[in-house]
Parts: sequence; structure tokens; C-alpha cells
Amino acid sequence: MNHLDKIERMVCIGLLSAIVLLVFAAAVMRTVGLPIIWSVDIAQLLFAWLCMLGANQTLKHAQHATVDIATQYLPARWQRRLSGLASLIMIGVLAV
Repeated sequence: MNHLDKIERMVCIGLLSAIVLLVFAAAVMRTVGLPIIWSVDIAQLLFAWLCMLGANQTLKHAQHATVDIATQYLPARWQRRLSGLASLIMIGVLAV
């Protein structure tokens, strides 16, 4: 893992921590009777960034969700072909 990956991972951890703390603080303050009106908007913004950076991390480390119960019995050559096909489909979806 290079230096940029470590920074990106730390940013993801920071974003998730900020979301949890913000939502918790908003719930406590709402219970007290002093709601934080902007908390939901900020939490959604942070969550969008977390999704993008987290997706980048999982793609870099090939840890995205896969259904490998069917492909684990295929030869390595076919596994690579299916992985390439899945990548092409992802690129197509992202292009649209």
C-alpha cells in the first residue's frame, strides 16, 4: 500500500467517524429539544464522499463484493475472462 492509499484510507475512516458523531450528536440534541438542522445535510454530503472514496479503495484492492461460488470452480483462464467482462460492464455503466 503506497502513501496515497494510506492517506485515502485515513480520510475514509475520518469521514465515517464524522458521520457517526454528527448523527449521534443530532439525535441527542433533538432529544434535548435543540435540533441541529444542518446535520442531515452535512451527513449526506460526507456519506457521498465516503462512498466514492470507499469504492475507489475496494476497487484498488479487489475487495468489492463478488459472487464467487459459481466461478471458483472454473479454470483460472475463465475466471480472468469473466473478471474482464465484469470490468467492461462496470465501465459501460459508469460511462452512461
